[in-house]
Amino acid sequence: MLKYLQSDSDNNVDNVNSFHEFYMKKALELSKESYRLYGTPFGAVIVLNDKIIGYGVNNTTSNSSLHAEINAMVDASKYLKCNDLSSCVLYTTIEPCPMCSFMAREYKIKSIYIGLNSPHMGGYSKWNILEDEKLSCITPYFGKVPDVHFNILHKENKDFLDTTSFNQCFGIECCDKNTIVKY
Repeated sequence: MLKYLQSDSDNNVDNVNSFHEFYMKKALELSKESYRLYGTPFGAVIVLNDKIIGYGVNNTTSNSSLHAEINAMVDASKYLKCNDLSSCVLYTTIEPCPMCSFMAREYKIKSIYIGLNSPHMGGYSKWNILEDEKLSCITPYFGKVPDVHFNILHKENKDFLDTTSFNQCFGIECCDKNTIVKY
C-alpha cells in the first residue's frame, strides 16, 4: 500500500530550487514504489499552497489509463471536491504522455515540473498538447497553457530509470525546453 509522503515538518524549504527539488523527490519516491509494486517507474504529486494534495503511481497492470499523473490529478480533485486544479502544480518524474497531457489541460493544471523529457511519447516534446494555445479556447473544458519546466532532479530521475527496463523506451537525453527534439 502506498504511504502518504508528507509530514508537517517536511515543508522547511530554503529556496526556489530546493522547493521544486523537494516535491520532485516525493515524485521520485513514488516512482520507486511504483516500480516495486507494479513494474512501472513513474510517480507524480500535485501541490497546492506548499502542500501535497494528490499523489499517484502507474498502476497499468489493472487498467491502461491508470498513469501516475492521472492518478495524482484524480486524488487531488477528490481532496478539493472539484475538478478545477488551476492553482495546482504537477511534479512528475517523466514527461506526461499525450493522454496525461490532455488530462492536465482538462484539470487546468497551472504548472508542470518534469524530471525527464520523453521525446518519443511526451505531450510537450513529441506532441503539442501542453503548449497548444487553441485548446485554451475550448472553454470551459481546457485550462490555460501551463508553465512547463524540465530537468528537475534530472540526474536522480535518470539514474533510477537506468536501473529499470524502461530506460530504452524513452530515448531520454538531457535537454531543456529550448533544445527538445521536435519531430
